[in-house]
Amino acid sequence: MTVDPIVYNGKEYVTRWVHLMNVEYHGQAENVRVADYELWVAIEDDYNDNVLEAVEIDNGIYYYCDSGFLAGEPTDDELREYLREALT
Repeated sequence: MTVDPIVYNGKEYVTRWVHLMNVEYHGQAENVRVADYELWVAIEDDYNDNVLEAVEIDNGIYYYCDSGFLAGEPTDDELREYLREALT
């Protein structure tokens, strides 16, 4: 589990890196960064106003999980299963 927080407007938001197999690219593995929905709420207005920092943050997030999911400290396997279900 690799936790990598993002600080935005003075508040810290939990993000996680997780290793996924990307079936669209013939099983090639990739590391993706996910965040709880609270990060999106924090950056949304600035993102919509094209504030560079907010846009760059969003560009680096693969998926926004349900509110508080990452805060519950799921295992990597639980996170992968969550993403599999959410993205299929």
